[in-house]
Amino acid sequence: NNGITGDIAEVTVYDAILTAAERSRIQSYLAIKYGITLDQTTATNYVRSDGTSIYSATTFAGYLSDVAGIGRDDNSGLSQTTSTSQNANSVVTISAPSPLDANNEFLVWGSNNGSLTVPSTSGLPTGILRKLSRVWRVAETGDVGTVTVAMDLTAVPGAKTASHLRLLVDPDGFGTGTAATQYS
Repeated sequence: NNGITGDIAEVTVYDAILTAAERSRIQSYLAIKYGITLDQTTATNYVRSDGTSIYSATTFAGYLSDVAGIGRDDNSGLSQTTSTSQNANSVVTISAPSPLDANNEFLVWGSNNGSLTVPSTSGLPTGILRKLSRVWRVAETGDVGTVTVAMDLTAVPGAKTASHLRLLVDPDGFGTGTAATQYS
């Protein structure tokens, strides 16, 4: 008696009741394929088809918003070479892994859901005046090679000049701090 209004991207049918582990693998596959952030009411890892974690909800606690990923999993038929979270204002798109030629290679990222409108001004590297309060963590399984990172800054207020923007990469994973490597 309940209808659905909208598009259905994919339908999977099974001839048995799935275990929790099987559901987790399927949900992770769909989440990576379509840029859907899994519900984290209960900490939920993103896993590949063999059940191995590719983005741990424990390790990356605090970075479980706007989760997306690229990767290859031959067992599930997944070959995802471009991804962005489907959440509004997710900002980051990663694409063009070179090479993504081996099974079970993944690059998965998530944000702390920090503000895009209130900048951080403390602990900045030399030459940086302010940074987004939103921070991303990345997990790589295998070696996806080089990638292209694109940022949609439309939700960030104010004028933006490309020559003034920098990508800050933290060498130790504890916040960008003064030791961050800067990329133009």
